[in-house]
Amino acid sequence: MASTSGKRCTLSIEQKLEILEALKSKKPDDVAKDFNIGYFTVKNIRQNEDEAGISYESILGVSHKDALMHL
Repeated sequence: MASTSGKRCTLSIEQKLEILEALKSKKPDDVAKDFNIGYFTVKNIRQNEDEAGISYESILGVSHKDALMHL
């Protein structure tokens, strides 16, 4: 069966952090629908967070709470 997905898009660091924040209270498939991205994109972002240590502190040099205040 052929893929029916749309064009590829690039997510910013801020968008990825928003997705990670949303994953704390929602299921990956719900987050994918909310952000209009694929389920596996959400899963990959979560996996990359675990493997690479992506966090507010490592990316922005500030705490999670401070980072949300600047968005």
